[in-house]
Amino acid sequence: MLEFISKLFDTSDYPARWHCGNWTAFEGWLHIISDFGTWGAYMAIPFVIAYYALKKKELPYSNLYWLFCAFIFCCGTVHLVEAIIFWHPVYRVSGVIKFLTASVSWATVFALVRILPNALELPGLAQANVEL
Repeated sequence: MLEFISKLFDTSDYPARWHCGNWTAFEGWLHIISDFGTWGAYMAIPFVIAYYALKKKELPYSNLYWLFCAFIFCCGTVHLVEAIIFWHPVYRVSGVIKFLTASVSWATVFALVRILPNALELPGLAQANVEL
């Protein structure tokens, strides 16, 4: 484990993705541009969710919004690293980020399952308006 951590950013053990297989320029750039585009969207979405969560008063299950932000941010970071690996083979960093993403993803699943019964009991907008 210590060796893994000490070599986390060491790229000497692996070739850059461009040098793995027979990537054509089109295929490589298709992956790179797609990963960067996905990363950009995945970075924007948490900001919108966070803005909503901070501005909305009396938001039920507000912690879930922050879990969604973390989940989406982690997913986006995976795409960023996948694009970077075409030049800098940081496969160890990629593995750590993927492990973190899996952990946050499962934490989100467990949180959703835990709150689902109570969330289903929340009144809908039409019912809330009638009760007013």
